[in-house]
Amino acid sequence: AFDTAVPIREWAPIIVRPMVGVKVKFPRDPDDLGTELDLQLVGYDTQTGLGGPIKVVEGKESPGPKEIIIDKALSSRFDVDLDDVIAAGGREWIVVGISEGGDFVASQTVFISLEQAQETLQMEGQATFLVFDLFESVDAEKFAADVPDAFPGAVAFTRDEFAANTRELILGDVLPILTMVLALAFVVGLAVSGLTIYTATIEKSREYGILKAVGFKNSYLYRLVFEQSMVTGALGFTIGIGLTLLFGPLFGDRVPQFVTLVRWQDVLAVFGATVLMSLFAGYVPVRRLAAIDPVAVFRA
Repeated sequence: AFDTAVPIREWAPIIVRPMVGVKVKFPRDPDDLGTELDLQLVGYDTQTGLGGPIKVVEGKESPGPKEIIIDKALSSRFDVDLDDVIAAGGREWIVVGISEGGDFVASQTVFISLEQAQETLQMEGQATFLVFDLFESVDAEKFAADVPDAFPGAVAFTRDEFAANTRELILGDVLPILTMVLALAFVVGLAVSGLTIYTATIEKSREYGILKAVGFKNSYLYRLVFEQSMVTGALGFTIGIGLTLLFGPLFGDRVPQFVTLVRWQDVLAVFGATVLMSLFAGYVPVRRLAAIDPVAVFRA
């Protein structure tokens, strides 16, 4: 039991288990023998709601006996709807609700009551996690650090730490691939923008030669090229961000595994990469300008 003096608003046990080869039965289509899929099963205390769905968008807010709440991504991807049946472990649950925020790309989260999970997994009186809801005045990091001292062998995580561990677990194998793709995209973007600026500079080499002949210094011409490169990069950045914000939600609706989250930190990082790309793209044309002979321009 927990000391009531501990600053905990409420707490509840939850069970989290992966389930492979789960069957979906469609009452509306008796000929369908069942679709197999992989799920993350969460059994939570329906009284407190701790560890349950982030947001229920359709159907019941909490599952009862032999009932289950599924994620919207699962519903869209496998065409699972309310009143369909999820079958696993020799048991069946009727879909009574659809939630958001439980899409893990390779698998989706489903929610049943803690009692149902304990019975299905033969874990009566057991749990995989304890979830604590602390008062606002409590330092969550200090509370988590003190738990091992009070309960030897126990490990506690704050919400942010648990989320970071989950992201690392999911993206551990995918992130290096995405990093390589982004690096290649940067190189391709640099090549395309550099070629564009270089071509524009070559096409106007006569005009640049005339400017040099009438007294404009190389530094002024360099500034023109870099300004042109920066304007081109800014236009590409603006169009790219706009298309991302426009089509990201549309792609997410069509392909549930396609998750788009645009943070201001990411926007700033992309903007910084765009500036670097624009500066590098303007470097080669600048060297070309330095080689322009104004006398040769007039001879032509």
